[in-house]
This record gives sequence, structure tokens and C-alpha cells, in this order.
Amino acid sequence: MTILPLFKKVDDAGKHDTANRLKQRVKDIIHSARLSGIKTEIITNDLDVRLMQYETKHHAALHPRDLPDFFTRLGSFKGNPLTRLAIELTMLTFVRSSELRFARWKEFDLDRAEWIIPKKESLSMV
Repeated sequence: MTILPLFKKVDDAGKHDTANRLKQRVKDIIHSARLSGIKTEIITNDLDVRLMQYETKHHAALHPRDLPDFFTRLGSFKGNPLTRLAIELTMLTFVRSSELRFARWKEFDLDRAEWIIPKKESLSMV
């Protein structure tokens, strides 16, 4: 049995990154199962095929003179409030998005207004 068509369906819907991450995750699971002695009918050879190619679009940097307008517009953002708060906190702390997304309350000392990011999660360990 081949499962590539399942990923192509997600890819064809324009969700390229999701399709590629899903494909890699399933491939890893099948590989682990085989290493554990579990037999599977799924053929993974065709999973090495790249899905649709798409052009990465980068956004221009925000010029310092545009910051006041950006913050005004951010204040009236109608999307998820957590998105707005995450952007504001990122701009105040200059942390990586993963450090912010995976932060735990135990890392924060609210009395001292400090955020201590564990070394294992910081770039210095790379």
C-alpha cells in the first residue's frame, strides 16, 4: 500500500509545509516501527519524492520610522489576541519565536520582572 496520494491531497490544497511535515512524521513512524520488528504493508520508497515546489516569499524588514504606525495598527488587530501579545512580547524581548512559544511559567519571576530562559533551550547550546 502506498500513502503518497494522501500527502499529495494536502499539498494540492496549498498546504505545502503541512504536507511535507506530515510526510516526514509518517516516514519516521514507519521507520521506527520497522526497527522495532513491526511489519508494515506501507511502501515508503515513494515518500522520498518531493511534493509540489513552491517559492518562499520573504517579507521586507520593518523600517524604524514605520514602528509607531505598526504599533497603532497592532493595537487594533482583530485576530487572535495571543498573536498580538506574542508579537508585542517578541519585540520587547527579542527572543526567538520558539523560545516564546515553548516558554513555561516557571521561567518567569514576576516579582523581579525577569524571564530566565533555560540554557538547554537557548542558542548558546548549539
